Amino acid sequence: MKRLLIAFLLLSMLMPAFAGGNRDRAGTTVPQDFIYGVAAGPAGLDPHINTAHASILVHKQIYNKLLRMDEHLNFHPELAERWTEGPGNTYTFYLRRGVRFHNGREMVADDVVYSYNRMMDPALGSVARAYFSLVERVEAVDNYTVRFTLSGPDAIFLQYVTSNYSAIVPREEVERHGDLNNVPVGTGPFMFRENIPGNRVVLERNPHYFIPNEPRLDTLTFAIMPDESARLNALRTGAIHLAVLPPTILPLVRGNNDIIVRDFLSANYDFIGFNLTEAPFNDIRVRQAISLLIDRQEIITAIYDGYAQATGPVPRTMEKWAVNIDTNEFYIPDVQRARTLLTQAGFPNGIDVKITAGITRLTTQVSELLVSQLARGGVRAELEILETAQFVAAWRDRTHQTMVSSNGGGADPDRSIGLFFHSGSATNVWGYVNPRIDQLVEAGRIETDENRRHAIYAEAQTIILRELPNIFFVSPSDFHFHRANVEGYMAETYHNEWFNTVWLR
Repeated sequence: MKRLLIAFLLLSMLMPAFAGGNRDRAGTTVPQDFIYGVAAGPAGLDPHINTAHASILVHKQIYNKLLRMDEHLNFHPELAERWTEGPGNTYTFYLRRGVRFHNGREMVADDVVYSYNRMMDPALGSVARAYFSLVERVEAVDNYTVRFTLSGPDAIFLQYVTSNYSAIVPREEVERHGDLNNVPVGTGPFMFRENIPGNRVVLERNPHYFIPNEPRLDTLTFAIMPDESARLNALRTGAIHLAVLPPTILPLVRGNNDIIVRDFLSANYDFIGFNLTEAPFNDIRVRQAISLLIDRQEIITAIYDGYAQATGPVPRTMEKWAVNIDTNEFYIPDVQRARTLLTQAGFPNGIDVKITAGITRLTTQVSELLVSQLARGGVRAELEILETAQFVAAWRDRTHQTMVSSNGGGADPDRSIGLFFHSGSATNVWGYVNPRIDQLVEAGRIETDENRRHAIYAEAQTIILRELPNIFFVSPSDFHFHRANVEGYMAETYHNEWFNTVWLR
């Protein structure tokens, strides 16, 4: 009863944001005001510096990149109408004309130059800086042409151009506000209206979007509803149109013709990372012992109701790039061997560990299960649960001892290996340094022969799975529940949570 009351009060507060006009854009008189019930709100909306999923989910509706990638990992024009690859490791992008930022100004080549220089500036600390380490120069050839000059071949340059972190932003708005966390301004299909922390984020249709007839929605509201039962009840009553819920909800909606369920294996994975600058985690035997105490099948069964698969650093969704981890020696639970390794490392009486968690409800549940699993081998874990903003700060500032979180695997093995484990990467918050991994990452980024590139990343994964700077758990399936009157919604591993073509009938 208490949960239902909370849900009712929350929805009552949100109702003023739901009242859209009766536009007949979709050939009906249904108000085109879409409500997505989400578990957490954004930590900020600057696309160059915010990496939490709750932030990306919102800011990717507001901004555009030069290119986009479809569900089959093919490249398509977005802000660039076309592109060419030239001599001397150059890429030239020819921009759409007449594209306007939400503040009304036309987007031109100088905006692309500014955006890339900003994200590559070490002082900003952008994730995207690691993506473009081979970019030597970005220059405006004219108002609608941009040339990138790279220091050498780059097999993944175009893919990273499609990243949500590679959004094009207006200089004047950044300079006016200091960043775009609270006042995001892009060129995307939706414009920012309001953010009420802990309650809702409301976006509205960009009437000047450069793709004809997109978007079809008048407003897109992210209703922040941490409680799963509240999201389910709101979905059942039609108060919200979409929610991501765990598979344990499936029996509760079976036979309900008003709700459609779409599922797919996620490219994300859960893991525990270590601060390798601190003892005892700088000892490989300690990390290996911890891996031997983790029962991934128990995580799959207890947390994900069977809807997940064990994973290595490159998730299974990348298929040919992922190595087989099913018979890996550190994936088979072995309490006695774990105790032996701890004794060899000088800890016959076990160790004390502080685990930081809290980025999502599910990873927090994984952390709670982890405490009991580690205790079987003498690893005494204290759990520290942080709010999302605190968690992101602990990750960014490297104040953690160990950290349970979830990463996006991406669509190329460089993200899984290079982004997180190259010693020069801004997102290598573990303090992991291995010259061979650096060599392999740098070789993989310039190797264009797929067979040789495959061998490079297979070796890198073998090293990571032996040294375990992170210990990888599982990749879960995602379940998207939406009302039956939602049309045009895509739910696939590499193409989901875009609302350009969504409408309500």
